[in-house]
Amino acid sequence: MPYAPVNVEKRCVAIHHLDSPWRPSDLAQRDGRGTRKGNEIAKFFANNSVDVIIYAVEISLDSYKFNLLYSKQVFIDQLKNNSLGKRKIDEGSMDEKTGMSFSEYVAIHSGNTDLLDKARLEKQIAGLEREKKSFNRSRFGSRYKLDESMATLKAAESRLNRMAFDWNNLHALVRKSEDGLMLNPVNLTGLSPQANPMQLGTKLS
Repeated sequence: MPYAPVNVEKRCVAIHHLDSPWRPSDLAQRDGRGTRKGNEIAKFFANNSVDVIIYAVEISLDSYKFNLLYSKQVFIDQLKNNSLGKRKIDEGSMDEKTGMSFSEYVAIHSGNTDLLDKARLEKQIAGLEREKKSFNRSRFGSRYKLDESMATLKAAESRLNRMAFDWNNLHALVRKSEDGLMLNPVNLTGLSPQANPMQLGTKLS
């Protein structure tokens, strides 16, 4: 009997997930192999639906990994919809790069939720302490910049007051012509009092 190739994408009726990937896109890509438009079996015999079955082991890391997938997908959806409420999101201490702490590892495998809650609280406390230190550093830096700016402002105000005092004295003592121009109070022999500064300079030279 000759071999008849079968196109899985056209005849897929169910998808079985035996493990959980690290990224939501990988899980969506798995489902996309059978839920695409070209699936003839789903279109004509299954009301355009494909069964997706996920296998997980109780008291194991499976629930933890699916929780990470959920957190990552929520974060991605928030970015796409521009509805991100926080500047950063905590997906947990375990991922494909950093691993996880021994306390959380033991808590998950023991099945004791109290131990897991304790480990998570300890992690949150450590994160809050780091944020507190970062906040204090930023506050001290801001205070230094504020004091420096206030000193600069006071110096500028002092210069402004001195310049305003000199300007007022000048206008109080200087003589002005009918059109409001300042008259030169210097009188030289042989030169009219109405002489302009250029004529005065030439005479002095």
